[in-house]
Amino acid sequence: MATIFDEFLGNRRVPEESGYKREKGILIPAKPVTFKTDFVEEKPEVSSKCSQQEKVKIESRKRSTRVARSRLIQVFDMKSLETARERVKRSDKEQKDRLLPELDLASKNDGKRLLPKLGGLPNILRRMQENFPNFSESISTIGEEFAFASASRASGFRFSPMLLDGVPGIGKTAFAQELARSFDLPFLSINAGNMQCSAAIVGTASHWSNAAPGDVFSLFASGESASGVVLIDEVDKLSSSREYPVLPALLTLLEPETSRTFKDVSMNVVLDASRLFVMMTSNYKNQVDKALLSRARIFEIAEPDQKQRVAIVNRWLGSYQKQMGPRIKLRIDPADIERLAELPTDLRALQRNLRSAYGRALLEKLDVLRFDWGDLEQQKKKSRPIGFAQP
Repeated sequence: MATIFDEFLGNRRVPEESGYKREKGILIPAKPVTFKTDFVEEKPEVSSKCSQQEKVKIESRKRSTRVARSRLIQVFDMKSLETARERVKRSDKEQKDRLLPELDLASKNDGKRLLPKLGGLPNILRRMQENFPNFSESISTIGEEFAFASASRASGFRFSPMLLDGVPGIGKTAFAQELARSFDLPFLSINAGNMQCSAAIVGTASHWSNAAPGDVFSLFASGESASGVVLIDEVDKLSSSREYPVLPALLTLLEPETSRTFKDVSMNVVLDASRLFVMMTSNYKNQVDKALLSRARIFEIAEPDQKQRVAIVNRWLGSYQKQMGPRIKLRIDPADIERLAELPTDLRALQRNLRSAYGRALLEKLDVLRFDWGDLEQQKKKSRPIGFAQP
């Protein structure tokens, strides 16, 4: 059985430049989280000697405290957490050492987490349109979904699942990462093609000696948000194994009713996962299970055209310059940008070529980027590219 859970229990390294760090198997924003979960009911005295301005400030503090508390909602069912704790306490030392810390994390703030505010929506959408010009339609829909969710009460805060379909290497995964980063939401990526069982979603069943919570449980337990972005990558490669079925667990996460009482089978803990934004990707939509298609808003992501590729290259250039700081300034001929964008390669290969040019310029102490055009123009678009990465 160990091989089935190797990928699930692994702790893959996260590049520092990604803007994320891994905790308990999930990715969370590396910068400090803006949400605060310890709210104290403030009841400042309004003295008759207070000035009008001071009275206004006091009333404002009262209102902000009430708003903050209203956005702190129940995610973990405390009764199931306590039942799980009693059960784990009766298990062997190895299981107690592994599972009790997970239960402690889930129990913080009495199992409550904060709804995100989703502020700055117009500016974030505008920036994403600039960075991902070939995702225009899906960005517009996300804007509508996020605007509706942010204006809703806690009971109505949810997002419709989304499927991004398109050839490999056009930015689907990077798009989901950028969306989560822009709103400081936890980001969880699950590769459906590598899933041999549903453990990554619902945990490892309690009767196994290596029982461990799933990534959905860990997303809420480790973080402070009642929401997050969950990417199910390459769902057209989803395992069809009857012995360890994956589809039922995924459908549970996609349905509004069942996701409200989502159960992690490692300790039979119930949690509310209905406020997750589940994004799926596929390379071949016709190979995706019909049950998944019927539950998602589907968007065909086209390969970026020449103008869009130029914009993407310029974005990478700006990002590299920002990483290096003001003391290193490398020039590039605008004609070379156009020529790079015309190369018959996917975006991942295009990005590698650009990074290589930067590396060569730094090694040779040049002040301008140079390219081996003879070698680059011989490159052919790969039928199975690795994918798209953030600079």
